Amino acid sequence: MKLVIRADADTVIGTGHVMRGLALAQAWQEKGGEVLFLTAGGHKALVERLVKEGCQVRQLQPRDGFDKTLAVIGQEQPDWVVLDGYHFTSVHQREIKKLGAKLLVMDDYAHLPCYCADLVVNQNFGAEKLPYQGEAGSRFLLGPTYALLRREFREYGQKPREMPSVATKLLITLGGADPNNLTQKVIKALNRSDIPLQVKVVVGPQNPHRASLLTAGASLRQRLEFFEAVPDMAKVMAWADIAVTAGGSTLWELCFLGVPALVGIIADNQEFPVSNLTQGGYVLSVGHLNKVQPNQIGDALNMLLENRNLREELHTRCKNLVDGSGGYRVVHEMQINHKIDFNESLKKDYFFGNITFKNFVNLSEDDKYMVLQWRNSPEIRQWMLTNHIISQAEHNSFINRLLYDNFNSYWIVFENNKPIGVGNFQHIDIYNGKTHLGIYTVSKGKGKIIMQNLLNLGFNFLNLTYFICDILAENITAINFYKKFGFTLEEGVNYVKRGGVVTKVVRMSLKYSC
Repeated sequence: MKLVIRADADTVIGTGHVMRGLALAQAWQEKGGEVLFLTAGGHKALVERLVKEGCQVRQLQPRDGFDKTLAVIGQEQPDWVVLDGYHFTSVHQREIKKLGAKLLVMDDYAHLPCYCADLVVNQNFGAEKLPYQGEAGSRFLLGPTYALLRREFREYGQKPREMPSVATKLLITLGGADPNNLTQKVIKALNRSDIPLQVKVVVGPQNPHRASLLTAGASLRQRLEFFEAVPDMAKVMAWADIAVTAGGSTLWELCFLGVPALVGIIADNQEFPVSNLTQGGYVLSVGHLNKVQPNQIGDALNMLLENRNLREELHTRCKNLVDGSGGYRVVHEMQINHKIDFNESLKKDYFFGNITFKNFVNLSEDDKYMVLQWRNSPEIRQWMLTNHIISQAEHNSFINRLLYDNFNSYWIVFENNKPIGVGNFQHIDIYNGKTHLGIYTVSKGKGKIIMQNLLNLGFNFLNLTYFICDILAENITAINFYKKFGFTLEEGVNYVKRGGVVTKVVRMSLKYSC
């Protein structure tokens, strides 16, 4: 199978798009496929790296129009095309699809109104919260579960990490270009530290400021080493006690290795993932690097250098966030039959960053017992349309039927491996994209998380566009909750008999459209 990857690198956009393309290329090659890179502006060392990795490379000129890309795709007739770059639009996506190839789009912040790809991959933490819209059949692989890491990192990912009481080994890496020379600002921040540091500074191949960085480093009392072409970035990262970095793909490499990081935003599209990672307690952030002063960076850096407990906490959380298998997961999704098999999809587990949807058909006996206790608790049972006590036999029979049921699916929802509730789709009409939806929580304040991810699962993974829920009319809290997600009340009132009492039920619905 042939894969064509279209990604560029220059002094403005850096090398990140090409390098994560290389990570995907390696996973593709390990499954027996061949890879051709189409790239404009690539530095000689970057092209040599791609060739060394067994990829074909065809260089484009910055002035070449997209017609040149389409011409090459037409000649090569690949099975899949990857587009990675913010300058590629929905129009470009449609033009590729017309050539008959499957299309994967790498994305970071849902900047297009609609995606016309077979697969859209956003590896950023919190990506499942973004308002993606796709054409019929588009699927979305969202979150660090799909983080693309090059094979060099796997060698170091399982090695134990020493955590000194005071960190002394510092890595500074702000991407392959750094057009605004923010690396120099970080170097100046080192004057705030009295700790004798060993500092390694990665100056990317597209960085035009090497001379000024060497001058800035020579004026410090700290020991600095500068690297331009790093053949084994994983080794350099594994050496470091901490890192100062930007909010790009390097973050996922550092997370996988468990390197505590101080993160600066160097592009607006990094604000969303960095903000989410900071709020989740995975990294420390100094905000936009072009807006902070060196002394502010230095103070934050000193805190991280001196606080062993904080570094251990960041290390543990990050190691649990990225497992290094994202490339294999993406390639698997590319190489299986792309048409959604609902019989299979309704029985799968799903992963959205730190949120896991564990399907009822995959539950352990302990999980099944836990769900039964939840369902029979007065707090949950009082709002169910059927509120009788469910027996163990009835519960087991229900779960067993789900194995052969292509119209109903239930999941336990976990946040950071802690169960927080249940979400379900019932009476699924795959031809009209219609389903009934329901949730309940066992952890206070988690309803929003469950609902966001359940709607994401339904719309982006199962192509469901019309969601219905029936609610007891007296449950005003639930009605207001659903309204916050855009559900509206339908006309009319239904009735159910609960414990011998006739009770009013209202219906709410939500429709999505691209």
